[in-house]
Amino acid sequence: MTIRAGARNREMARHWRLIMKGHFPIFQFWVANNLKYDYFVVALKLFIELKRKDMEKSKLFKSFVTVKWGDCDPAGIIYTPKILEYAMVAMENWFKEVPGVSWYELNMHLGMGSPIVRTEIDFLLILKVDQEISMNVEVQKLGNSSLTMLVTGNNAEEDACFRVMLVFCFIKQPDYKPIPIPDNYREKIEAYMEIWNSQPKGVI
Repeated sequence: MTIRAGARNREMARHWRLIMKGHFPIFQFWVANNLKYDYFVVALKLFIELKRKDMEKSKLFKSFVTVKWGDCDPAGIIYTPKILEYAMVAMENWFKEVPGVSWYELNMHLGMGSPIVRTEIDFLLILKVDQEISMNVEVQKLGNSSLTMLVTGNNAEEDACFRVMLVFCFIKQPDYKPIPIPDNYREKIEAYMEIWNSQPKGVI
């Protein structure tokens, strides 16, 4: 959104871009440019909305890893199986943070489990020693017993280096038969999906 009557000069336009990014105190912006009250109200609403979106985005899970020398071949390029290992570490941490249960607790104390029944890997860019990787975790499908996840690893330039699709199935021990995802986990996963889907494409 723009304020036509308010954009009187380049300096004001620059300030407006800053406030749209949440980097400029809104009251100072209003006073410095002698804006009318209705312009201030519009700007304040935009500022609040931006902050709300920032808070929602901060609730999205990320996992970080640095490519180590031992993860790579003599040429310094990552071994293929390590990509799956990175994704598994991200998912183990995601289970702790989002549904709120560790795999150890799920298996050893609750008599359940969530084994992987399918996986696919897309290798998009080469990973080398000392690269910092951030991993986004998206819920692609929430089924009755199954959970389809997509882990995307990005480099420092936010370019996707790999994507790992994993399908988990909730089971009951000791017969390892599928069971419905418990409601307390399902509700938290659905809340995570809602936040993810509210983000503009290309922002995550």
